[in-house]
Amino acid sequence: MIAWLDTWPFRAKPAAKGFAPGDPRRPMIYRDILIHPPRESYLYESLFDGGPDWPDWDAPSLARHFRRDQPIDRRPTLSTAKPERLAGAAIWGGNLNPHFGHLVAEYAPRIGFAAAALPKAPVLFQTFPGWTLDDIPAHVWPVLAHYGLDRARVRLVDRPFLAENLHVWPQAEHLNQTVRPHPAWLARLARLAKLAALQPLQADLLYVTRQGMLAAGSGGFAGESYLVTVLQDAGVTLLNPATASLRDQLSAYLGARHIVFAEGSALHGRQMLGRLDQGITVLNRTPKARLARPVLCPRVQKLDYIEATSQRIEMMRPGGIVLSQKAVSLLDVGAVLACFAALGVNLGTIWNHQAFAQVERADLQLWLARIRPDGMDPAGRPLDLAATRARITPLLQQAGHGDLLEALA
Repeated sequence: MIAWLDTWPFRAKPAAKGFAPGDPRRPMIYRDILIHPPRESYLYESLFDGGPDWPDWDAPSLARHFRRDQPIDRRPTLSTAKPERLAGAAIWGGNLNPHFGHLVAEYAPRIGFAAAALPKAPVLFQTFPGWTLDDIPAHVWPVLAHYGLDRARVRLVDRPFLAENLHVWPQAEHLNQTVRPHPAWLARLARLAKLAALQPLQADLLYVTRQGMLAAGSGGFAGESYLVTVLQDAGVTLLNPATASLRDQLSAYLGARHIVFAEGSALHGRQMLGRLDQGITVLNRTPKARLARPVLCPRVQKLDYIEATSQRIEMMRPGGIVLSQKAVSLLDVGAVLACFAALGVNLGTIWNHQAFAQVERADLQLWLARIRPDGMDPAGRPLDLAATRARITPLLQQAGHGDLLEALA
């Protein structure tokens, strides 16, 4: 199971046996149902404790929020305030966290059919308490618009509501599901791409980088900027989702014969499209990970995961919690060069190992600087300095960067 955030309490639970995702075209309808505003987030700010109080809560209803083939949301905190009545039809959009991977992989798939089925109905989302529509980051709106939902129809659950007719479509896809998506969903995605009038950007080979993510405080490959430079010199088409518009991202995916992704949330962007005559290769930052494999397999002709990490360096929180999302991964250069050679791009003749090592070292220094002398991370959350040092010391020494540990003294 992929570690999506710092850690998941349900990590050890197996996938639900016999799970079926349901027909994403068929909504459930709840009449006169209370919808409660959230008071807090949980599961590392990915879910919220409000929402409808489903009458069939104890059953694995597809109205609930699923991950790994089972419902993982909790019953809402009930509000005692008088609810505002919502007459007519409304749509339950579910949770809304602006993290791109979660947005595309588990939130937006509720609205792919819903937005068109009831084109005038408001769509209700729960998000961080106190947020207004103006607090929603700008990158969220193009995603919702691609699925047919414009901002004017979005309503945040900031007070109790009594919905006369709440229409709830199941998640067409969710995080870490082990079954393939319904064929109707893939057909719908192909239709949405046509409605968006996307123009394919033709490329034999497209590399989707995480360059800049380490500097932004997230995880990534140390030295990836050198890989990007070498690929550019070799004539490979490059895409950085952190700086490209959603439309440009989808157009690039639509026109590429083969895509190589640095493992990360951008891979979920490919879930916004249906099946294409295309191959995908994922350079794993997480050893043995198979990120999004069940949902990507039916979308492509060929899907490969390359063990591209020689060492994965992670901070520790008190209690033995590993900060896997923020890890810096060291590239297995041999594996990466072999990967691109198999795709027809010989980087070995232009790769300068000394130049790469310098860039890798600078990225490691940047990552180590996040560990504050007071034992906190940049967000002011506590780290276990002793456990962190014990974990990363042998890895940095083995990689030839042991002297960088002096900065932690």
